[in-house]
Amino acid sequence: MPSIDIDEDTSVETTTMKETPTLDLNAKVEIINFINTFDVKGNCYLYHEGEEKLVSTLLRPDDRKRISLMKELEEARTIRQLHKTRLFKDHPFLKKQKRIILLPYSSISKSHMQTSHYSEREINRTKIINTFWKSKLELHYDAAEASILVCSFLAQNIDRNTHGLGISQSKIAIVLGMSLRRVSDTLNRLEQLGYVRRYTEKAKRGKLSLGTFIQVTENFSSQFLPQKRSWESLRKSKNRVLSINHKTPLRSIIFNFCKV
Repeated sequence: MPSIDIDEDTSVETTTMKETPTLDLNAKVEIINFINTFDVKGNCYLYHEGEEKLVSTLLRPDDRKRISLMKELEEARTIRQLHKTRLFKDHPFLKKQKRIILLPYSSISKSHMQTSHYSEREINRTKIINTFWKSKLELHYDAAEASILVCSFLAQNIDRNTHGLGISQSKIAIVLGMSLRRVSDTLNRLEQLGYVRRYTEKAKRGKLSLGTFIQVTENFSSQFLPQKRSWESLRKSKNRVLSINHKTPLRSIIFNFCKV
């Protein structure tokens, strides 16, 4: 409330306003970030200092055109920059805080790793079929068919980064409509041929299986999956683009580039 001062000599009332401290918009904000980017719910908690409680917020909004929370925090350094972020617009109470504390929403053990798979057109199914069907391996019909099915399944479901898949043999059997014994025999065969590796852990008590991770080998990747372009190939591609005349038709430019 404004206070009233009375001048004794003139008996004139004057109004004095209490000055509020000006906010330095260029000041840096302390951000304490414990966000789990692989949170299974895709959320995180914000600490509300005024009410001493946790407030949940999305790591990434449903609208894909809008930037993710992690990206915003990486780019924002000052109060002025943070005021323009979705985080501050959705949670105005942050403007009064000297620091921002972000905490995990779900248990770390429930993290969901983001994966990327190979598309149908990237998988060389013809090579998979020719490798096992009436080939020099001389496999029987059932063995060849099972090998083709399992290899095709792995090629479509493994992660691009790890070239592996955490899955049980029983789950593969259910998906492919095969018996557990047939899946087991097929994986053993593929392992002997150098196409896959299996990693299985069992508990010391009761021999309880703790899960299986199947990873395809370099032999598998080089035959059935697209190859990463080498530095030499990229260099030649760059030189080819640089050597193109500016008057070259767009159609010719695209054709020449795609030949690399």
